[in-house]
This record gives sequence, C-alpha cells and structure tokens, in this order.
Amino acid sequence: MRESGGPEGVSEPKIKGVVFSSVFDTIAVVKSEAFRQQVRGAIDGELAEALDTGLIVAPGWYPLAWYRQMWGVIRRFDPSDELVREVGRVSMELDFKVYHKLILRMLKPATVMRIAQRVYGRYLDTGGVELVEQGPRFIRARWAGVAGFDETLWMEHLSGAEHLVRLAAGDTTKLRVIAGGRDGDPHAEVEATW
Repeated sequence: MRESGGPEGVSEPKIKGVVFSSVFDTIAVVKSEAFRQQVRGAIDGELAEALDTGLIVAPGWYPLAWYRQMWGVIRRFDPSDELVREVGRVSMELDFKVYHKLILRMLKPATVMRIAQRVYGRYLDTGGVELVEQGPRFIRARWAGVAGFDETLWMEHLSGAEHLVRLAAGDTTKLRVIAGGRDGDPHAEVEATW
C-alpha cells in the first residue's frame, strides 16, 4: 500500500481531476441541474478559480482539500447522508460502460476487489486498499494510510465500493464498516456480504 500526506515535507494528498466532474455530473442526475449550479456558484477560493479557468482536467492531480471543500458545499445545500451514498453509487454506475458492467457480472467479488486494488492509485495518491479475507458469501477489505478523508469522503468512497461489489455479487450485497471510515480516520475495514 502507498502512503502519502502526514509529516512535514510530505505533500498534501491529491485526487484525480476526473472525480470533480464525475460528482458534478452525478449531482445533476441525482438532484437537478439547478442544484448543481447552486453548488457550483457557492464554491469559492482557489477551487472556484480553478473551476472558472478550466484548470481542473480529468488526468490532472489536485489537492484532496479541494474535494473536501466541494463536498462541504454540497452538504451545506443537502446535508443528507443518503445523497452522499447515492452520489457514490451513481457516479460508479455512470463511470462504467455497459460492457464493463457485463464483464464485472461474470467475475467473482474477490476478483473485482483485486482489480480495485490495482486501480485505486489511478484516482488517489494516498493510501491503498487490499483484500484481506474472502469466503463463499463475503469479502473483507482494508483501506490504510488514507490521509485527508473526512466522514463524507469515506461515505461516498465506500458506497462506490459497495456498488462495485454488487455488480459482481448481485443486488443483495450489503457493506458493513467494521472499523474506521470516520472523520479523520486514515483507515477503514469493511465486509461485504451477499
């Protein structure tokens, strides 16, 4: 697992630019275009300037603090946990093409989790995820060294992970947080059952 952030001299955690557009696209679908515009209009500071000038591009890396800021504005207009979970689920759904979904449905959940381990670093430069246990009707995964996540980011991230496992295991999939995954936690351990 990769670790980033933390002590003096280590750069702030970064996130890929594509996640900003993914969340903005998703809140327009889940809520409305008017809601998306309301959120966008309320963002200020360096993030607003970056959005206004087109600085944020899909393959670029940006401060995770900007992502937390964006979510802070979203939650100011709709503080429900359900919105965060829905954005996590729907953004994962929108990010996968139809043929990717068909392939995932042919794989076992543990295989999907192993793929997620390899893909994780393409979106975040902090921490990592690993499959730690599997059984006939469950998998257990652990995220570690994830600097800069607050409770909202954990909620969105784990909802996306649950949806990913659901594509392989079916609609009865449930994800339960065993440890961590809260405000400021650099780790989370979760179990998915189906």
